Amino acid sequence: IRPPHSSIERYIMAIDGSGLIQITGDGAEDLQEQQRWASHDQVGLAAEVSPDGSRVCFHGYRDGGQLDAGVKQYFGSVPVGGEEPDHLDVYICNADGSDVTEVVSNGAINCEPCFAPDGKHLLFSSNLGGDGFDLYSVTLDGKVTEKVTTSPGFDGDPAFSADGRRLVFISQRNDEDPQEFNIFVTDWLLQEQ
Repeated sequence: IRPPHSSIERYIMAIDGSGLIQITGDGAEDLQEQQRWASHDQVGLAAEVSPDGSRVCFHGYRDGGQLDAGVKQYFGSVPVGGEEPDHLDVYICNADGSDVTEVVSNGAINCEPCFAPDGKHLLFSSNLGGDGFDLYSVTLDGKVTEKVTTSPGFDGDPAFSADGRRLVFISQRNDEDPQEFNIFVTDWLLQEQ
């Protein structure tokens, strides 16, 4: 759960929404740098580990720019040397930080990647169509991209159930308040290719 303009915290709960338990505190105090994957002119954020533990996906950017108002509304400011990104790209690398490979770079804000249960695809949120953010699936080589959701607002923060059968994400699709998000759970139907 990530309310706009707040620290990122992790929670667990039962599938029916009961038993909400916060499992992290202030992230700034919980983290230590072990391996720097991004150079000083590049920022890497929102890392997720592959199902087999061998790879990591993350979003990031290399050059400066400005986030548009709609993106700031959800993400807030991501300052780096006084600049903010006008786009975010999706990367993968080995778990030790080697072999960083750009998977998605299309000039849009592409963010919050996670590995699909098959380990061969990433899901991520993007404003590629220009009408809000939707979820997309992409092969690890970046060659095949498919739109997974269609919503006029924001769909993001994709994650999978432990058994890989359900996709969980947040969305504004049922809200009139742009600051309010709901959690959606759906069966994962993407066929392995």
